[in-house]
Amino acid sequence: MPFSIVPLQTGVIHIGLEGDLDAVTVGRLCAELVGMARRHPARVVVDLVHLRSVRRRDIDGLVTIVADMARTGCRISVTGGGDHSFSGLNAALGEAIRDGSALVN
Repeated sequence: MPFSIVPLQTGVIHIGLEGDLDAVTVGRLCAELVGMARRHPARVVVDLVHLRSVRRRDIDGLVTIVADMARTGCRISVTGGGDHSFSGLNAALGEAIRDGSALVN
């Protein structure tokens, strides 16, 4: 499975992205995230450490959902993704989190 969503005992939800994410997988991930967002988690960690590839055109839905979650007051952090090939994804997620958080605060 190219992604996992695991609620931890601390109340944090860990989203691990791994391998190659294509349009179909990103669509399934977005559907899972929409369901998770309805539960209004207090904190979410998006882990990009094991992600190998994702096409730029496939990340828009993911970024939109992360922004929506940030707007509800959810604290979101992104780990990994420091690799140059994911700098665009990391920057887009960071911007979505900042924009969403700014509306809440």
